[in-house]
Amino acid sequence: MDAHQKTGITILEMMLVLAIISTLIIAFQTPITEIHRFVLKKQWQSAIWMDWQRFLLLAKNEITQAGYGLSPSEWSNRIQIEQNHLLILNDWNVDGDFFDAKERIEYEYRAEEQALFRKSGKGSFQKFIVGIIKLEWEMQSENRITRESLCITYRFILRHSEQEEAATYCAFSP
Repeated sequence: MDAHQKTGITILEMMLVLAIISTLIIAFQTPITEIHRFVLKKQWQSAIWMDWQRFLLLAKNEITQAGYGLSPSEWSNRIQIEQNHLLILNDWNVDGDFFDAKERIEYEYRAEEQALFRKSGKGSFQKFIVGIIKLEWEMQSENRITRESLCITYRFILRHSEQEEAATYCAFSP
């Protein structure tokens, strides 16, 4: 061999390496995008679930405050439930009306938008949670055996969920 002979990569070798690398990139691109979609879906589910948990805690607090210091019969008058509507009346300043700010809290489920809306006082409804496929609530009256004065059951299906779930809040008699 000649001492001055040049060594290097030929164009053919370079094209072969680029073809192999391109094939590998194409082969791994689909699983990577599927993993990304899966992560985004789980993130969306988690966000909806956390919003739902926040609603349940807020509604529990508002219902409890509406009945604070009242007899069970008076308390059940402060909560009104219709098909897609939950109304919580709370006389914060004890003036006998429910028209002051934050004394009249309304939740409204709109199936066509798959969203729960909230309104406080004289304001307008604001979107509170999105991604609710189904929402129903019902109120059971006083149960003298367990001394529970009011139970509200929420039945719901959240987006990306395939099963109906339920949550029940029971407020106890004073």
